[in-house]
Amino acid sequence: MLGCGSKKTTSPPETKDAVLPATTAAKGVATDGVTLDMTRDLSRCTLGHDGILLDFGDPSLAGAFGLGKDGTREVVEHEGATWLRAHEKRLPMSYLSPVAVSGDLTVVARAKSGSARTLTVSVNGKGSATLTLDKTKAAVVSAKLVGATVDQGPNDITLSFGGVAKNAADYLADIDWIHIGPAGDDAGYSAPTRADALTNSTVSGEAKPTLALRGPGFASCTTFIPKGALFTASLSVTKGGDADVELQVAHDRAPTQTLATWHLVAEDAATWKPISVDVPGGDAIGQVSLVVTRAAKGARALLAEPRLRRPLPRVTEQVARAKVNGVVLIVMGELSPRAVPGYGGRIALPALSAIAKRAFVFDDHRSSTTLASGALASMLTGVTPRMHGVLDQSARLPASVTTIADAARQAGVDTAYFTANPLTGKAFGFDRGFGTFESHPPQEDVPPTKVFEDAAKFIEARKDGRFLVVIHARGAHPPWEASADDLKDMAPTGYAGGLEPRHAAELMSRARRVPPMLRFQDADRERAWALADLALTRQDKALGQLLESLRASGRDGSTLLMVTADLAADETAHVPFGDPDTLDEQLLHVPLYIAPPGLSDGAHVVTPTSAADVAVTALSGLGLVAPTSFRGRDLWALASTQESDDGRGRLALHGTRFSGRMGPFVLSGISAREGRLCSLELEPACTTDVRATHPIAAHALHTFLFESLNPVEKAPAREPATIDADTLAALRLWGL
Repeated sequence: MLGCGSKKTTSPPETKDAVLPATTAAKGVATDGVTLDMTRDLSRCTLGHDGILLDFGDPSLAGAFGLGKDGTREVVEHEGATWLRAHEKRLPMSYLSPVAVSGDLTVVARAKSGSARTLTVSVNGKGSATLTLDKTKAAVVSAKLVGATVDQGPNDITLSFGGVAKNAADYLADIDWIHIGPAGDDAGYSAPTRADALTNSTVSGEAKPTLALRGPGFASCTTFIPKGALFTASLSVTKGGDADVELQVAHDRAPTQTLATWHLVAEDAATWKPISVDVPGGDAIGQVSLVVTRAAKGARALLAEPRLRRPLPRVTEQVARAKVNGVVLIVMGELSPRAVPGYGGRIALPALSAIAKRAFVFDDHRSSTTLASGALASMLTGVTPRMHGVLDQSARLPASVTTIADAARQAGVDTAYFTANPLTGKAFGFDRGFGTFESHPPQEDVPPTKVFEDAAKFIEARKDGRFLVVIHARGAHPPWEASADDLKDMAPTGYAGGLEPRHAAELMSRARRVPPMLRFQDADRERAWALADLALTRQDKALGQLLESLRASGRDGSTLLMVTADLAADETAHVPFGDPDTLDEQLLHVPLYIAPPGLSDGAHVVTPTSAADVAVTALSGLGLVAPTSFRGRDLWALASTQESDDGRGRLALHGTRFSGRMGPFVLSGISAREGRLCSLELEPACTTDVRATHPIAAHALHTFLFESLNPVEKAPAREPATIDADTLAALRLWGL
């Protein structure tokens, strides 16, 4: 997905600094409560008139051919409109229709031939229509569709080009739109494209952004419907006409509901008619449609400012946040929620337990990758791996990407970074932007807890002023430190295996190879987990000493503390701690604690969150506005409201693997090829593909993933890490 090579810059990118008012809402949360504006977000909706319309130059169909942009299709402009230029002889696509279309059907298209003479449109593999293209000019052509119907829900539509002429244009054809509907005056059909339907209408002297739809027609949007949602709009009709309008909502595995109907008469053309409708099925993915079932000839229903609104979050007194002069972000390696306080806690960790009691504990926090360096990069940059470029273990954090260290340093904040993970050291670009940088690779003769000691000394030396400290601790990841006395009483009793703590990562790496170079027994596995628990216990003690240092220096009352993990350990693996390249949900689900100063009683937060949110929270805690490139939101503000899931998609990447999650649904695959859609509510193991029974959820996630994998912003070129002899030695001890 990424190219190679880039130019390095010696100075950090410019960022925008400003004081963030205490009552400012979290970034990315609509302060007016609007979750869908059908005029503003029409690129995510589909339009239809007397059947279905495929407007190929429109953004709403950009991902219909698949998740990846393969360069064989392009968008060109003719006569002020956008057209699809086809280069492939066969173009399969998927289309989610809010209506069923049956009977005697006709395919109508506006197209122009390139090197192809014919275009065949087949629907659901049951029938087809072949159209003859005009090679001299753009023309509306039509043909009967024999033996096929359009289903309500998902439809497979294939475009095939034939009669390709030799020595002709290097493209097959240009297509403006294709309409599939009842037979009629096909040659005179005028498609309601976006430019035709989206207007700014003035009624009684008041102008509003409007959808102007003919009948029978529709505008249908797949969206997240929040609990307690309200649909609002203003209705009118063009002069001298009348129309019937319905508001419909659809959910997977449930019949379409008509929530309201309106009959607009000629007198309604004189004023806007405000409407407000409660929308059921809260906190779920659904399809909201405005349907004009009938309109007088030449008349249009005017649907102004059609919006889906969520209840505004109820702000508590905790939003009036205490003043923060310091932020400490602690990222533990391979830490599973079920092992720590606040999530189940099978290990006694007193310091972390004390934090959990006074912190916001986020129950549904998702990492951006199962690559430790990529996860930390998202926490530093506020973007997904697609936009920061750390997609594999040998990738370097590009110098062109803005980090929280860049933003904080330009605002006069002292910054420091301490890492015990060799994948997030200087060789991989993680030192950039930090005023103080210390790395303790595994071959260094210091304990893994040294990063906590370094952080404490850095903070103690700064009695006044603002600071940002990031600690990437080893966590549960080997190599481990254990004395002979530690091993004597460690499980399993009487262990006689060869899992030596300091070289455990190397040994387990050999056991994971195919075929294995080392036999790994159940006793070895039990010993590995015992060593990991010992490592976490000691790092928790070091965390407690850091907290005590904050108290001793008088900084605990003005420091925002955040504790999370890069990824979760695979507790089901026979040979654990293997730096996995999969994107299983159990590995992406990591703990997150946010302990603001002045908060004495903690609370659990169920709203889904992501690694990018950590970056925004760190800067907003210091009173800074995050750079515009950041895509997260302020979790302190989020936790201080009674806000439910807002339906944000969350993207995770690792190499060519991708996984998008929205609510309980996960759509994953490799190299932009969809693998499966699963529902974690139905099956936590996430192995069964439910696209056939959940087409609306599949469409919503497909749209989210297409936009995420093909962003408008240019992704940085991949920068390879600089691997010297010391780095190579560290990686070997790390098990790589």
